Amino acid sequence: MTDEDAQHSGEIVHRVGHSCVCGFCGKRGFKEGGLAHHLRNRHRGDAGMLQVLLPLLPPRQAARAVALGERPRIAYEDDWLAVIVKPQGVPTQGSGGSIQQADWILGQLRPSRAFDALGLPRPVHRLDSGTGGLLIFAKTTTALPR
Repeated sequence: MTDEDAQHSGEIVHRVGHSCVCGFCGKRGFKEGGLAHHLRNRHRGDAGMLQVLLPLLPPRQAARAVALGERPRIAYEDDWLAVIVKPQGVPTQGSGGSIQQADWILGQLRPSRAFDALGLPRPVHRLDSGTGGLLIFAKTTTALPR
């Protein structure tokens, strides 16, 4: 993160020497990639988190993060699965901005109370990157296809 990025992020991210301080909670000492990880996991769902995260991401990931938004568009959800609207241009799986890696989105789903709950939901099927539509996520190991 450059000094310019820190200034662009406003009061949410502060630079102290070679490390950063989170303006949401005041935690300090983040090195390369650490602040982005902290924001995606500790502050998912917090208003303005995505705008702070965007300058910390590579351009391709940032564009996909903008397409996904801060909140999931949920069509259906229960203790075993969730059906989310996947926008066009966002891959289902893989690194570099896929919906499966969008932990700030998936972490906002209601946690499963089932005994075999997964930490984060996993996609049950794929949609091509250029295709938008409904995507089913398993929340338990029972709901995963075998």
